[in-house]
Amino acid sequence: EKTVNAQYDSALFFKELLGIRQMAIAHKDEGLEMDTYMGELSFFLYRKKYSDQIALNALNRTLKIAQQKRLLQEASVEKHFGVMYFHRIKNYELAFEHFLRMYELIKNVSKRTFPDKTNCLKELAYAYYYFEDYPKTIELAKASIQSELEANETAHLCKNYGLVGICFRKQNQLDS
Repeated sequence: EKTVNAQYDSALFFKELLGIRQMAIAHKDEGLEMDTYMGELSFFLYRKKYSDQIALNALNRTLKIAQQKRLLQEASVEKHFGVMYFHRIKNYELAFEHFLRMYELIKNVSKRTFPDKTNCLKELAYAYYYFEDYPKTIELAKASIQSELEANETAHLCKNYGLVGICFRKQNQLDS
């Protein structure tokens, strides 16, 4: 909440984030350390007052860190790149480049190993849906559903089942 809440003091936010990062480094917890970089990234991506260039700089910086540490959060950063290019900048080719790199990183990884997998698959499915590629949308939405069911979670199930149903309706496959 602190990341996206424009009412929350930014100086306090970064002070808290730096404290967590220092603790993570001291305890050699690369996952938690990376989470602090992801929090910083979200701050610049989802607070409306920051320019696209500032957000892209934060994305590039965070991507380099994830790649250097060889952490799966690299896929989450690629997802954010895709969302940024798709929804804010409207450069669909670059969006798909990032979404497809994200997909390559997560396609054979379980949700237990990478908790953001379902959300990543959902974003890619909606990108394909936007361009009316219903078979690919169905494939990805079903993969997202399977990912969530394997982890006994339900946060995105309704949206993904709905997306599958809409795609079958658009293809006039009403019995599917």
